Amino acid sequence: MTFFTKIKNLWPLALLSLFSLIFFHQFVFQGLLPIPSDIIVGAYYPWLINAPTGIAVHNPLPSDVVSLTYPLRLLAISYLKSGILPFWNPHILAGVPLLANFQAAAFYPLNFLYLLSDNFSLVWSWQVVSQSLLAAFFMYLFLRSNSLGKISSLFGSLIWGLGGFHSLWAQYNTVFHAILYLPLILWSVKVSAKRPLFYLFTSLGIAASLTAGNPPMSLILLFGVAIYAFFEYGRDIRKYLGLSCFVALGVGLALPQILPGLEATRNSIRDYDQVAAGSGIKFLPLHKLITLTTPDFFGSPSTYNLWSLAGLYDNLTVYFGVIPLAVFLAGLYSLTRKNRLYLFSLLIFIVSLILLVDNPLGRFIGNLNVLGLSAMVMTRFSALTNFALAAGSAVVLNELSRKKITYGQFIKPLLLVLSMTIVPLTIMLFIWRLWAPTIPPIPIDFFPPEVLSFPNTLMVSFRNSFVPIFQIIISLFFIFLAVKISRARKPVFLVILFFSLTFFDFYRFFTKYNSFTPQSYLYPENKITQFLKKEENRFVTSRDPIMPPNMWLVDGLKSINGQDTLHSVYYNQFISLINFDNLNRVTDRFVQVRNFDSPLLDFLNVKYILALKWKEGRPDTSGKPNYPLDDPT
Repeated sequence: MTFFTKIKNLWPLALLSLFSLIFFHQFVFQGLLPIPSDIIVGAYYPWLINAPTGIAVHNPLPSDVVSLTYPLRLLAISYLKSGILPFWNPHILAGVPLLANFQAAAFYPLNFLYLLSDNFSLVWSWQVVSQSLLAAFFMYLFLRSNSLGKISSLFGSLIWGLGGFHSLWAQYNTVFHAILYLPLILWSVKVSAKRPLFYLFTSLGIAASLTAGNPPMSLILLFGVAIYAFFEYGRDIRKYLGLSCFVALGVGLALPQILPGLEATRNSIRDYDQVAAGSGIKFLPLHKLITLTTPDFFGSPSTYNLWSLAGLYDNLTVYFGVIPLAVFLAGLYSLTRKNRLYLFSLLIFIVSLILLVDNPLGRFIGNLNVLGLSAMVMTRFSALTNFALAAGSAVVLNELSRKKITYGQFIKPLLLVLSMTIVPLTIMLFIWRLWAPTIPPIPIDFFPPEVLSFPNTLMVSFRNSFVPIFQIIISLFFIFLAVKISRARKPVFLVILFFSLTFFDFYRFFTKYNSFTPQSYLYPENKITQFLKKEENRFVTSRDPIMPPNMWLVDGLKSINGQDTLHSVYYNQFISLINFDNLNRVTDRFVQVRNFDSPLLDFLNVKYILALKWKEGRPDTSGKPNYPLDDPT
């Protein structure tokens, strides 16, 4: 094979790179960072002081990016570049473990990028972009190893690398990093049967996942690997033993991250923290299955029209494209017994839905006190659902390209997905028509906001259902047209249609949800932080929207407040002694001093209380705080 032939064969990878550049064009060509820093300057003081006219926040939901994952990684990298192991974070909660905090991802291999530049935000942004590139490349490699064609492998790579799960979690720079190595490891498992040296990619992939900053996603990855190994190895015990050795090697490589994390977890408030459970995100409610076809049926945080029953959008949305779903379902009749990869995908699809949806079996498994399942947000298993649709739909499209599946086999799945989109709308409209006249005029407060403004809420659902319905109708129209025009029956035309609709659907979903902001929004200088930088003492913040947890870390400030799931249970009890005169009380990951009159604040070296002053509902620099600082309630 000549050099030019090899270059020519790389066009699918070049195309995947182009797809990622299009998704992140605002960063690549306009210099806007894929960081939701508009939350900083548009929602919180003291940065709001510099923007008196207000800055619109595109999407307020991913605030953990700027208050948790970004600051922690920044601190860890700054230590490492100074030649210091990042053992300790002195800036929040009077000091907490840093290296032991998985979300800091201090030893993640891709952190080498930070050695190439001193511009942390720029490297962070390229690390965000790298997720889609790596995920798509690894998926392409895996699908090609299963003898799929280039076009169908591209389709599966698009669904995995730029699909719904990526769109929801990309900007956290941890969650998707921890799962994107799944197809690389599966490729290694497949090819290592004949070339054992390739097992090293299993070890490297597992080590990278375990240090990427989200252990639950690493457990989900290992779960997917275990199921695939069963499909590949059958009853061959020797292959399982070989794979186990390299899995153990991968875990061993990650031990510098794992061991401190386990020790910190053992002494932390992890077992007491009920924030995730209390927010209703552990399992997916049955009504949220509507998001399989209509992600914004219950509104979107980026358009500020979420229903109150919608819950946390990122954890409770399972959208991976209506076309991929229909294409995947088209293989049920003909491929379940014929194609091992499709059968594996179908099993992963079913099992992942069982585990993430609220049902008796899923609850039983999710509440087991094994491997951290009881504390895991089970809705994250939607990553495997996304993977299953990517691999399974690639197999179906490959069979279509080989003319082993006809146009007609897509009609029923498309109609099924169409009904999954239209039926919920019809039911809502029917219920409203029946129930609205019977709603009594009083008491108003008894009804949730959606009931009182149901016509507007219903219009949100109708409006957001238009795009998925349009995609399905266009596909059905083309298939019916092909019946009349013989030239239109060539598989390539339907493949191009599915590819185009899916790409633009993912692009719309990604750009609607994710924020791109100018560098100037990222923790800009202000008089308050400048003043506090001159002091060695710690400070506390009031209950106003001022300096939310951990955001002061970027400026090197120190406080006894903060947010950390791994902070010491003893420290938490000490703050409870300050707030409630109760040493035995343990709260959650969010620590906020409420009793500003306690003499114990001196013991913690607290000198300043940072609080807003209000006058007639507006901040006023000469007024008084909106509540007594010694009020413990």
